[in-house]
Amino acid sequence: MASKFVDSLVNQANRARAWFFATMVFALTTMFLAFQLASLASNIPVRLVPYNFSTMENSVEVRNDGLHSNQYLAHIAVADIKLFTDWTDDTVKTQFLRLQTRMSPKLKALQSAHLTAEASQISETNQVQFLVIDSNPQVRNGFEAKISGQIMRWDGSALIVDEHVSYRLSYIWVHGVPYVQSLTKESIGNK
Repeated sequence: MASKFVDSLVNQANRARAWFFATMVFALTTMFLAFQLASLASNIPVRLVPYNFSTMENSVEVRNDGLHSNQYLAHIAVADIKLFTDWTDDTVKTQFLRLQTRMSPKLKALQSAHLTAEASQISETNQVQFLVIDSNPQVRNGFEAKISGQIMRWDGSALIVDEHVSYRLSYIWVHGVPYVQSLTKESIGNK
């Protein structure tokens, strides 16, 4: 009788060791996979996808460092300028908030209050604005883009602005993502 009791204690101890061993193997495998995932994620370049990327008719080639693709920056610049120029009285607050998330911290600190006040003022009107881009953006050195086009603004059914403008955007790259460092408007006049 005593040997049955001792044998059952030995069997229970072996089962407990087996579960402990299986748990340790599972925990170590999970830690290894988590470490591999973290190291892989830190080495993969980040790519910002422009809003209208799915409507493009051709592909965009981006190098591993992302800093020398003028075509990529051109699409990003068009998407960023559209956040600033294309809005209705219902969407202006959302558009300007999206633009603020695309700004560098320094530019955001300088322009955030102004953009929020302007969006609040526009949202109380019945205005609509959009930019018709003339040609492909001109990109220099992978850090600056120039976009020209015809900007039109309506107040109700009355056209109140119709002028040819040019915008210059400069970018700062942080971890492979371009952020707007400056945005300037050059008014060219009526077309």
